[in-house]
Amino acid sequence: MILMKRIERNYVEKGIWAFVSFSGMCLLGAALIRFLIFTGHSQILDLPDPLLGIRIRSAVGILALIELAVGVFCLFGKSLRTRLTLLAWLTTNWAVYRVGLFYLGCGVSCTAIGSLTDPLQLSRTWAGYVVMWLPAALMVGAYVGIVWVWIIQRRNKAEYRKVVCPGCGGHIEFPATGVHWKIACPHCGGGVRLKNLPQIG
Repeated sequence: MILMKRIERNYVEKGIWAFVSFSGMCLLGAALIRFLIFTGHSQILDLPDPLLGIRIRSAVGILALIELAVGVFCLFGKSLRTRLTLLAWLTTNWAVYRVGLFYLGCGVSCTAIGSLTDPLQLSRTWAGYVVMWLPAALMVGAYVGIVWVWIIQRRNKAEYRKVVCPGCGGHIEFPATGVHWKIACPHCGGGVRLKNLPQIG
């Protein structure tokens, strides 16, 4: 039963790793497009961003650097939780920015995030709407992933226990259902009765 649960979790975990990697590629693509916008000659780029108060060109450049950094970490970072946390942080800032624009009664066309689709001329197509709202999907996925990692970690602590071998001091991990087992220590080979040993971790 525990083995089947672990197999199911492995499939879900692989799916979350794939989602984070996909998110990283999306962020790298967005950063590249923003760098193209940053080097452009549109007069809109010299206008102040209605929410940030700095020039749109500067805001686009800063956002491109942030997306580049988070995208690289999403692709090559070691910690799944840290990847998801960074992705959630970035997309949450996007959501807060959109809410701020709505509160001010501003559209997104002349803002740091509104010019994302300009170089590709996608703003009037379905692809433009997909690109514009993709961060919302990434945000939902990031928070779902964070909750899943938290739940799995709690379940792992509940389903598995660790003890110290009294003979060699090696750590032994075993299913909680095996608390009454008597086993051979995997480190020294000595007989160990799991029930009589203090738990660690």
